[in-house]
Amino acid sequence: MKPGERLQSLDALRGFDMFFIMGLAALIVKICALFPNGADCWLAQQMTHVSWHGLRHHDTIFPLFLFLAGVSWPFSLA
Repeated sequence: MKPGERLQSLDALRGFDMFFIMGLAALIVKICALFPNGADCWLAQQMTHVSWHGLRHHDTIFPLFLFLAGVSWPFSLA
């Protein structure tokens, strides 16, 4: 990678994560609710936190952001 170049895959993943931080999860739940039994669909259920009986997608948003910050650190130093 040349100096000053951005790692596009990292930027894309960061953008995707930021959409969820800004409220994409709520939008997904509302879209699912438009369909019969939509509030109970697997995708809508993934957008909530649960008691610690397992892991859902919504539980990975902040750890993903921390991972991205850590991965981008060496590129910032270079």
